[in-house]
Amino acid sequence: MTVKKWIDDEGRLFGKINLIDLIAVLLLLGIALRALLPVIISRPGPVHDATLLLEVSRVLPEPAGEIALKQEVKEQTSGAVLGILSRKDLNPHEVEVIDSEGRLTPAISSRYRDLRLTVTGRARVGKDGALEFDHFPVRAGQTIKICTATACFEALVLTTEWTD
Repeated sequence: MTVKKWIDDEGRLFGKINLIDLIAVLLLLGIALRALLPVIISRPGPVHDATLLLEVSRVLPEPAGEIALKQEVKEQTSGAVLGILSRKDLNPHEVEVIDSEGRLTPAISSRYRDLRLTVTGRARVGKDGALEFDHFPVRAGQTIKICTATACFEALVLTTEWTD
């Protein structure tokens, strides 16, 4: 079989399809498939109960006191619901001061407190093993902006773990 039988005088494959158009369509199809392959392959995992331990440093006592248990906690930027506040611990904020001999020594701040929040919600394993709460990935060591019904804070994620 010769190439002449496949491609006619006008450059059409089998007398029906323009060869250049076919190559362009196949190239575009390959690019689209390459772009969509990660979405097609990555199926979200099952949803489980999970817990976040968050720390908010240097908080004034008044806003910290307004946060109540069972309030919904959201990530401020995306609006993703992280869960419900299940525990709140208010601790003295430690600072370092220079003593009379010029050394740094630990002391308790009279003005600020540290706030530890435990948030319980529903999550699934996302990309790179991060827990995804409402499609928002959360990792230990990450700083996130959180909001409750009464206040917003910048919090450090201390731990993320499954509870069931």
